[in-house]
Amino acid sequence: MASNWAIVIGINQYRFLQPLKYAKRDAETIHSFLMQEAKFDRIFLFTDDSPPISGKPTEPFRANLLRVLRQIFATPFMKDGDNFWFFFSGHGIPHNGQDYLMPLDGDPEDIENTGISTNTITNYLRSCGADNAVMILDACRSSGKKSGEGIGRQTEAEARQTGVISFFSCSPDQYSYELEAITQGAFTHALLEGLGIRGRCATVERLNQYLENRVPTLISQYLGKARQIPYTIAEPLNRSHLILMPQHASLADIATLKNDAYRAERQQDWDLAQRLWIRINAAASGQDMEAIEALQNLGIQRPSATPVFPSTTSNPSPEPVPKSRSSPPINGSKQPPVPRALTRQQFLKLVIPASVGVVGVTLANQFLGRSPQTSPSPTSDTPSSPQPPRPSPSSSDSPSPQPTPLNPPSPSLPAKYSRLAGLLKAKYWKAANQETIELMKKEKGIGAESTIDFPCEVLNQIDRLWVESSDGKFGFTVQQKILLVDCSNMPSVELAQTCFAHKVGWLGQGDLDAFGKLIYIGHFPYITVDGDDGVFNQVQRLSAVLQRLISCGT
Repeated sequence: MASNWAIVIGINQYRFLQPLKYAKRDAETIHSFLMQEAKFDRIFLFTDDSPPISGKPTEPFRANLLRVLRQIFATPFMKDGDNFWFFFSGHGIPHNGQDYLMPLDGDPEDIENTGISTNTITNYLRSCGADNAVMILDACRSSGKKSGEGIGRQTEAEARQTGVISFFSCSPDQYSYELEAITQGAFTHALLEGLGIRGRCATVERLNQYLENRVPTLISQYLGKARQIPYTIAEPLNRSHLILMPQHASLADIATLKNDAYRAERQQDWDLAQRLWIRINAAASGQDMEAIEALQNLGIQRPSATPVFPSTTSNPSPEPVPKSRSSPPINGSKQPPVPRALTRQQFLKLVIPASVGVVGVTLANQFLGRSPQTSPSPTSDTPSSPQPPRPSPSSSDSPSPQPTPLNPPSPSLPAKYSRLAGLLKAKYWKAANQETIELMKKEKGIGAESTIDFPCEVLNQIDRLWVESSDGKFGFTVQQKILLVDCSNMPSVELAQTCFAHKVGWLGQGDLDAFGKLIYIGHFPYITVDGDDGVFNQVQRLSAVLQRLISCGT
């Protein structure tokens, strides 16, 4: 899922500048909103009296702020689909063609050495790795007489060049007013409304429209003829379609982003297309199948793209690649990038818990059609290419041809499996699933630790019954192939999990009736525990079963 971080700064008691009344409160309310409503993962708050962070002081002195910026942005740590917001409420001063944010100890007589340039902020933001960097400046304040323009013009030009989405509280020739009646800055008050329940502004474009109308209304209501008109820089144009608040996103918002993604594909801007599809899926809480399939397609656009798991077969004399494959593109057209695929280690982190060791490599190799020297050759039923997901027919339909089960039928069935066998024969899949859970509980347990040494003959028998009774539609070994073949080219572990959950129908596509209608291949069995039936917990429990199956030699 997307990661969301923010730095929030608000300063009232300036040492060498006119004190402000509500900048500190602005920062505190933004901090509360991002934490409680937007559910940000980490927020660094700097105000006149903010609490320490990990024992380090957070007073917004210049040295403190620069130290934190250096530490946070030392190396890129975010990825496409992530968000990093920077909010500043306080004084801003232009000097020698450069805009500066003034920290607690900022000196108007030595701006270059005591202020922090907005250029520094934008450079840090674009270096973090997040494709959605947002800068919000309520920094054109002055309680004294106006002396020239406020900040904005240079920062605006910088934002256009860097792609950092920037919200300004007012034009450079205007003030950003604090309103006594609401004990808050007019801009921050409107910003919180727009992002919250009142405005429900999901996208950059809609939030900009809300601010452009709401801030002048507040100023007119409380100050009469004064003027304050905020504005936003989001370039290129499609950045205005990015979703800031997924919980407010409408189908139209997501459809607009999808149009941008398809347009990027038509223009062969593969990097942009991938970023947009990742953001679309993040806005849909990781459950947009169209986005997941688009990301998979982007991963196979170029035949010579690096596979998810490079072959481990030794070949001292590899076949030379024809020169034509590496020749320059015709007419300067862009080529699709090598997909940001999972490494073998990353993918096994999803499929196999750390306690498995080398068994996980055997599992991945076997079901990707490669055998290590210590493993037997792949079985003949290993698919050469993944098949698209589709609902299974109802029990009354003729079964489609399926691979031969890995486990041969048992000549005699022990009594403890008789109930499960009967339910499966009658195609009461839900009841059979619950019986499977009960069998596993009685035998050893269903946690990851319990599964490590789960009796092989029991797991093999349960899997055999499911595969045979469902004509190859259900069973652990069926799920094994879906996970390791169909979903192995996703660009992250989270998307691989989501891909699998989608393909087997675990993400809200609807359950089945008692006679097995509209069941997805691989849907059963799924292992739930009391009070915890989360989809991704089910994927993790399944991974423990798969590791045990391969260690049993299945």
